Order: sequence, then C-alpha cells, then structure tokens
Amino acid sequence: MHNIPKSLLHSRQQLVHEYQELQKLDRIIYSREKKSTDHRAENRYRDVIPYESTRVKLQYPTKLTVDGYINASLVSPNGNDRHRYIASQGPLENTVGAFWQCVLNEIFLHDRIVVNVIMLTELQEGNHEKCFDYIRNMERDVPQVMHDVFRVDFGQVKFCGLQTLNEGGIELREFIVTTTDGQEKIVRHVWIRRWPDFGVPSRLSDNNEYVIKYLSDAESKVGLSRDDISSVVHCSAGVGRSGTFIAMDWYYNEVFKKQDREMESREDVVFNCVANLRRSRVMMVQRFEQYEYLYHALRDFYCSDGGL
Repeated sequence: MHNIPKSLLHSRQQLVHEYQELQKLDRIIYSREKKSTDHRAENRYRDVIPYESTRVKLQYPTKLTVDGYINASLVSPNGNDRHRYIASQGPLENTVGAFWQCVLNEIFLHDRIVVNVIMLTELQEGNHEKCFDYIRNMERDVPQVMHDVFRVDFGQVKFCGLQTLNEGGIELREFIVTTTDGQEKIVRHVWIRRWPDFGVPSRLSDNNEYVIKYLSDAESKVGLSRDDISSVVHCSAGVGRSGTFIAMDWYYNEVFKKQDREMESREDVVFNCVANLRRSRVMMVQRFEQYEYLYHALRDFYCSDGGL
C-alpha cells in the first residue's frame, strides 16, 4: 500500500475541465497537422488519420505496403520516452501484412529485444467488425512477412502455445525470432478481452493492470531496460482504449515503479501525458469516461502492493 499522490485525487469537476481543455488542444493540433488523404482503403475510419509528422513509415515498401503506409503513429507520453510506443488501428484484411511488418520493424530496424503487441478490442461488437481476425493465421503470416520483407528464413521463427491469464480475460501468444547473427527476440501478443468500444472495463483496472504488471515483471526478471522494448498497441481505431492503456503503462513503469516523487507531485502529470499523446495521434483517450477511468486505474496501483 502506498500513499496516493494528490495529483491523482482531482475532483470530477476538475477532470471535466481538464478533458475540455484536451478537446480544445485536439482541435488545434488537428487543424495544423498535415495528414495523408490518399489511403482510404487502408484506413478503418475516415476521421482517424495519422499525422504525417508522427506516422509510422515502413522503410521497406513491398507488395504489402506500396509506399510504406500504415495507419499507426509513434506516440510519446512524456515527449522523450526511451520506450517506443506505437498506437495503431485494428488491422483490416488488406493491412495484416503491413501490421506485422510494423511489428517486425521494431526488431530488425530498431533492434528491440522484446515487442509487446497489445490488442484491446473484440473482433466484432454488435454487427460491426472492429478488427480483422489476424490472429488466426499468425503462424502463416508472420514467417511470410519475415521472408518477403526482411529476407529471413522461415525456420527462424518459433511459435509458442496459447496461454490464458487472469481467469480467461487475457490471451497470451508468443513467438521467438532468431536473427541472422543468432540473437533471439521475443514478440508477445496479448489480447485483453472485455473492454467495450468507447467505454471502460466493467471492473476497474482488472485485465489492464494485470497485463501491465505481468509484462513489467517479466522484463525486470531478465534484466531488460525500457530501451530494449517496444509496445504496439491497438484497439479498433487506435485512439480511445489504446491511448488509455498507453498512459497507464507509461505511468506505472516511469512514475509509480520508479517512485518518481517529483513527477508524482506534478498536478498536471496525467493531463500532460494525455496532451502529449494527442500531439502524436488524434483523439487519444477519446472519451471523458476513459479519462476518468485513467485516474481511477492509476490510483489502484497505489492501493495494491504493485505486484501481481
């Protein structure tokens, strides 16, 4: 049990005011940032277009990505993060290859040891597709992208079995990539279930808090630093749930876990985090309910022992 910082004890009225300021900021940034309008077939939603200044640009254009386009953004909760966060839309059927190329770029181009892929959406909600079922053919698609784009032999990827965590609310899949110089890199795909679009989890911090602590503990046990890891996070649009999760993960690892009292004491620490995310990608932490949930979730870190 830790004392909850005053910066996380804002009243609901304060949170409403902060969120209104974020909405104003979002409109200003959106109006001045350059956006590509040439990729309608690759965008799930017409009002969620990545900014050119932060868009992930795939360096090896292939038949999967003719000009290196993917609806994904490199986002920075603190403005100068060592850990690489990428917020992406949920893959469409025609962008699955580009999505895996984006993930594998973190290994082959940015020399990351671990890449965590966090999926925060169901495949369908109601009668609407929220994300194409790219998991089903993962063992076929990933080696193909590795071979076609990075010229890596099919035998250099090994898939591990499916694990379920936290009473079935989380599905964990892993595969190990062996690079040409013999290094083993890990890609973890974590599917967090039961978080509705535009909403918040029914049990505060449940699966999200569990996953954040689980991954952080796993990385600490093998001596990895934040510089060694990238996180590719997606929901359906890659803004609401994705932004909320990224803000939670950043705060846990960079503020709570490090016991950064100076950062904790800043009244605007959460506001600035979300503002920085919105400077990188439109509508991050999209709804007020998600912004309010973020404060609840961060307080929950202090109400437990910080572990699983």
